[in-house]
This record gives sequence, structure tokens and C-alpha cells, in this order.
Amino acid sequence: MKPYDTEGLRARVDALAKQRDASCVVGVYKNGEALFRAAYGYKDREKGTPMGLDARFAFDLRARYLLALCALTLADEKKLGLNDTLDRFLPEYKHAKSITVRQLFQGSSGVPDYLARKWFKRLDADEAHRALSAEARFARERLLSSERVGFARLLTEIGGEELAFKPGTDMGMNPSEQVLLWELIERASQMRLFDCLKARVLDPLGMRETVEGRAGDTAYYGRISGKTLVRMPEDAPLPAFTTTLGDMEKLLAAFMSGALLSKATWKNALKMSAEGIGIGFSDADGTYVADADAGFAAGAPFLYFSQESASGHIVLFNEEQSGEYVGGSYEAFCPKLRREVEAASTFPRAPRVVSCGKRYGYGAMRLEIEPEQMEFVPDAKSCVAICYVERPYLKPFVLVEGNRPIGLIALRANGKKEEYRIDFLLVDRRFQGRGYGKILLRFGIGYLKKRGAKELTIGVNRRNHAARRLYESLGFAAAEVYEEGVLLKMRLGES
Repeated sequence: MKPYDTEGLRARVDALAKQRDASCVVGVYKNGEALFRAAYGYKDREKGTPMGLDARFAFDLRARYLLALCALTLADEKKLGLNDTLDRFLPEYKHAKSITVRQLFQGSSGVPDYLARKWFKRLDADEAHRALSAEARFARERLLSSERVGFARLLTEIGGEELAFKPGTDMGMNPSEQVLLWELIERASQMRLFDCLKARVLDPLGMRETVEGRAGDTAYYGRISGKTLVRMPEDAPLPAFTTTLGDMEKLLAAFMSGALLSKATWKNALKMSAEGIGIGFSDADGTYVADADAGFAAGAPFLYFSQESASGHIVLFNEEQSGEYVGGSYEAFCPKLRREVEAASTFPRAPRVVSCGKRYGYGAMRLEIEPEQMEFVPDAKSCVAICYVERPYLKPFVLVEGNRPIGLIALRANGKKEEYRIDFLLVDRRFQGRGYGKILLRFGIGYLKKRGAKELTIGVNRRNHAARRLYESLGFAAAEVYEEGVLLKMRLGES
């Protein structure tokens, strides 16, 4: 596909929205310009009101990317540090000396979850709650999850409890951390959270359509188990802000260009943990996404961006997206849209091959191949599993562009048996035909040569003409031909 095939991309997004019955607005951007904007589904499904680009959306004010923007601007002003311990701002909390601001943002604080340990536990024991319909229980629990909890109330719930784990040793992102972050920001800035956000983010970016509270006539729906829609009450007093696509475009533009914060602070914010979690942002297969958490009862914003390529896209939902697991992969509108947008603009810039460890292993297992290729090569999950079973002689490596897994290669090096082989090579279907297969193959040849290989072998199905042409272009030649397959070999010269 040619770079920035806007019409083709728009057609695929239209088809995806129809397939997933999505209610949302979408915008896709490159170098500060909109490639396209589109509205799908309903602003109010029950009334049949169609979604429009002028819709006003109410979202959760406690979202981590908003908390992070406030904290990061305060860090630039030297009013707090990400490595500060909480006792600088929240001395009332008994574990404040053990937890840093960074750990709160990255979900590694160990602070107990008040919802799971207290509120939902009490609901679970409530016979009247259990007697409600599934829809009524869902709405009550979702609204309870979205309720504003103050610092004092949090201390009465979990203030005296021991930490769930030693800070920095595990992951357990939960709403208790959001309460602590909210209080910390208000104390560090000496302002209400929304006022801090307005002064440091909204006003500098000219986001004049964004106001505190819930406004507009957009209806919100959650989904039970990703399927059954449940309308949320319209009068619930939840911590929210109301905004528009136009204002969120300004915010996304700041993310893409690196505005609002210093370069050093952006670098700090986008420094990902092994789990792909930064400060208010996370890594979605090489594209950063603003962490919106659970969202306002049901609606949620998703802002994806890459500062490296100055590209990004927005999805603003008023209905929780439908989702299902197909073949072990989660199928929903946002992940599939993200993959389509990535495919439109990803070409070799600074590719690198890395070991298939925790950082990129999960992304590698989500690599997709065309259905007609499945008879030629195992799927990515199977490749990784086979490498695990046959370790240490069979090792998987991931080709990465930026932070995005592109392809996978499995290399067999057994010096005792003088066995050197490329067992698997696959490139995600979205990035094929762009030279990535040749990059992977060259890496594999160099890797095995360094480990003593004098001759390499690789097998290919006789009907897999594209793969055979690739291998032969780098020096492999047919050594044995069978009814279904060809064994190719390459002699390696002296270093």
C-alpha cells in the first residue's frame, strides 16, 4: 500500500465501524493536518440520534493522562519530582515514605484497591444488590466505580492497611492511586484539579470548548462483558469534563509535537516500564496512547500518537466498544483501527532486531499473517511457543520499527550437531512488501554466521513463491525438492 492512502484507509475504517457497530467520532492526523474525520453510530441510540462531528462528550476527569499532564507541568516548574516520595505532599498516609510519584502513575505502588477490597466486596455480600437484574447491577457498579472519592475518605477505607506488595516489585494499577494523585496535584499546585488543568493545559492550547462537569445531550452506554448495552443514568454526579473533537485535536497535536512540556520531561513521561507503562501514557504496539482508565461511566477517549512520525488518531466513544476473543486475540474497534492507521504510515526508517523478551514478546505474538499464508508458516503465537519448548537451541527475535513489532524470526544454532537453520520467518501482513523480510533474513544470516555456521538451511513450501524469491535473492539455492517443499541452502564464506 502506498504511504498515506487516505481514501483506502477511510474505506477500511468505515467498514470496520459498520462491522463493530461502533458509536464514536474518529480523526486521523499527520504532520499537523487531518487526513480525515468521521462520525459513526449514534449520539443517542435509544432516540435514534445519529452521531455528529459536533457532538459534545463527557469524560472522566480522573484519567491518568490528565493527572499526568498536571503533574508533568508541575515537574517542569520544579514544584514536584517524579521520584519524590509521597510524604512530601501526603504525610498523612502511613506508607507515603515508601512510594514515589512515578510508582503511583505506573501502577507499581502496592496501594490497596478500595473498590476491590472494600466497596465491591460489600456489594457482593448485599442480597438486595444480587437480586437486581444484570443490567441494574452493572449500572450501579459502573457508577460506583466512577464516583469521586476524596483523600480523607480513601484513608478511612484503606489508610491503615498494609500494601499489596512492595513498591516497584509488581503491577496492580487501581483507582486508589488516582485518588492519591488527585490530592497530590492539588496540594502541589495549590489549585483545584480542573483549575490546574485549565491553567496549564486547556488555556495554553486554546481548548475553549472544554468545561468542567457534564454538558450536552450525548447519551452513554456501557456493555456487559463487551456485549449487552446498558444505558447510564444522565443525572449521576460524577467527576467529569465535557469536550469536543475540535478541542481534543488540539490536545493530540500537542502530544504529537511535544508541546506543553520540556523535551526532558516528555522523554521521562514516555519512558516505558517492561510492561509498556509510562507516566500517563502507555505503549500500544509502538504507538503511545493516553491512559483514559475506565472512562466516564461508559464513554472514553483514546488518543494515539507517535512523536517520531508526527502522526496520530483520536477515537471518542459514548458507547463502550464491543469486544470478543477470537483465536486468543481481542477483537474490538480501537485495536483494529490502530493497526490500520499504523499500516498506512509504517515503512523502514530505523528498524532493529531484538530478542523476543517481555518488552516485545506480547506484541510479537499478535503479529498477523494472511489467511492463505497459514499453510506455509505457523502463526506467531505458535512460533514463540515452539521456540520456548526447543530452547536453548531455537531462539526467537523480533524486528521492531520504533517500538512497534513488525516481524519475527526463529534461529536454530546447535554447534554440537553443526545444525544452523532459520526455522521460521514471518512479517505482519500489514507491513509486507516493504523490505522488512529482507532485513530479518539478513539479520538471521549474520547471527548464525557469528555462531560458527558454514552452511545454512531453510525450508519453503513450493507454492510460497514470494518467500522463495526472498530467500534466493540473498543467496539461498534449492538443494532438495520434494512434492510440497524445497530445502534451500546457503554456503557462508569466511569472515
